[in-house]
Amino acid sequence: MSDLAKEDFVTRLMQSSILTYEQAEAIFYFQINGCLTINQMMFKNHCTDWKKINRPSMAFFVPVSRLFLILNGLCIASAGNP
Repeated sequence: MSDLAKEDFVTRLMQSSILTYEQAEAIFYFQINGCLTINQMMFKNHCTDWKKINRPSMAFFVPVSRLFLILNGLCIASAGNP
């Protein structure tokens, strides 16, 4: 699955930042492995509500990653950036 989503994720991240392909790819794998870990935890705990579990993680990850890019001068300032 990661190969199916990788190119789109990496392309979008590179378009909204000044990250190299390798840097954007590393962020992709960091995020995908976090999702895998959450899935393993959910399986172990017999939890089936992915949205309930994933929502707080994404609420944390998305703003923190954007802030990191901005503070490190890696983000392209644009009103259209998601």
